[in-house]
Amino acid sequence: MKHTVLMPALGETMDDGSIVCWRKHVGEFVSKGEVLFEVMTDKATFEVEAAHEGYLRAIVAQADDLVAVGKTVAWLTDQADEPFEEEEEEEQEDAAESAEGEPTYSNLVVNPDMADGSPSAKGQAVRVSPRARRLLEQHGIAIAAIAAAVPGRPIDVADVEAFLATSTAGDEAGRLVRLTGMRATIARRMAATAAVPQVTIQAYVIVDRLLELHGRVKEGSSGIGISLTDWIVKAVSITLGSHPEMNAWFGTDGIRQFSHVNMGLAVDTPAGLVVPVIRRADRLSLAEIAEQRVRIRDLALSERLQSQDLDGGTFTVSNLGGYGVQTFTPLLNLPEVGVLGVGGMETIVVVDGSQFKSAQRMAFSLTFDHRAVDGGPAAKFLHEVSELLADPPETWI
Repeated sequence: MKHTVLMPALGETMDDGSIVCWRKHVGEFVSKGEVLFEVMTDKATFEVEAAHEGYLRAIVAQADDLVAVGKTVAWLTDQADEPFEEEEEEEQEDAAESAEGEPTYSNLVVNPDMADGSPSAKGQAVRVSPRARRLLEQHGIAIAAIAAAVPGRPIDVADVEAFLATSTAGDEAGRLVRLTGMRATIARRMAATAAVPQVTIQAYVIVDRLLELHGRVKEGSSGIGISLTDWIVKAVSITLGSHPEMNAWFGTDGIRQFSHVNMGLAVDTPAGLVVPVIRRADRLSLAEIAEQRVRIRDLALSERLQSQDLDGGTFTVSNLGGYGVQTFTPLLNLPEVGVLGVGGMETIVVVDGSQFKSAQRMAFSLTFDHRAVDGGPAAKFLHEVSELLADPPETWI
């Protein structure tokens, strides 16, 4: 008996995954629960265990292949030598390319902003064969780049392969870094995010009082060093409780508002950007937030995050202040409707009565999905976060 191995859904928002590597070779026996392959999602890399035992007879998806959830990646059989015939989806699709020897083309529209401006390419639908389309997606190549080279006719896989060959030729072409793995996934996610109508508003906060309290509680009861990020997470989590429109997801069926706060924290790792989650952050003390932040940061940096560490975020905080950044425009972590960007500290001069004095100021940038939230409610939310950070309650200590 044969068993199909499918691309699993490793998260609530996962649509596809990229094969990182196979842990077993064709012909080897695989035990149920044994790690069979690794897959990279838009969030992290995961080990996938075999749901059945058997012999690995065929690998359909190779390293760096992007596979949709539920599609076949391999086949197992109960016996090593039993008759076996693959029935993978892509073979069926390729068979349609066709009985007459002519490819079955699909129409893809060239983005006017990516085309070369020629009348034959700009803004027009271009016919692309299934194999060529998959190769374009795998390498992250814009349709316009190929359409401009073969104006007036459909794109075949040979056209894409020729483009790949010429794009790496010669020293003057520079070094081409392929869009594979997490980088390709991040690129797709950011392109999807950029298509969302989002607005960013900013506020500057005098944080002298915050720094005074922070100096008194640098070490929490758990021994975990409390950082300024923890104070920000605390303030945002509390404020989200009275602003459910900001603690939400935007979906095709409507806006889902949450009564709890799962705070995502953007973490820069050698493999790329990930956003692990502090669950129920609105119920945690300052020291507990610090403990959870350190835990998920260490897991992220060591590439040991699990799906439960990444799923279910309802709002995100991204802090670039440690890199010397003053202000920036954070992009939404879809399907969340809000993200707060945190800038660095700067010294400014303020008027205190009839005297001048120095003060410490931080910049905060709130990006929100304008389909779900209007400017007024977003501004009120940012104002309340700013007030809490300007004068945090001593009860937080």
